[in-house]
Amino acid sequence: QQDHFSVQRAVGAIDPVMLFEGREIVFNRWTAEHWDKHDPHWGWACIIYFGPFKEAWLEFPQLMLRIRVRRGDAAWFRGRDLLHCALDWGEGDRHFLVHFTHAAMWKMAGVECCSSKAE
Repeated sequence: QQDHFSVQRAVGAIDPVMLFEGREIVFNRWTAEHWDKHDPHWGWACIIYFGPFKEAWLEFPQLMLRIRVRRGDAAWFRGRDLLHCALDWGEGDRHFLVHFTHAAMWKMAGVECCSSKAE
């Protein structure tokens, strides 16, 4: 029988904090305020911005923080534990690459999230 979770176990063995397990490329989409409810608590998310846009904003309402992002910028945060949104971006095409992990996949594979709490 084929092991359906061998990739997750292999990534877990070399990357115990579970970075970059999943990826999504997003083209010209805004996202309302949300938590990444499928990610494990204390797991990291990373967004890398690209495309011919002038500037955009990544917002963290709990922190009352609005960060300007431009092409080539990257943002790391704990998406399950920090409310965030990416709204309108003005002129140009805004694209971004999101790296994440989903807790259900690791649970099925028998791998625990080893990320530590922010200090």
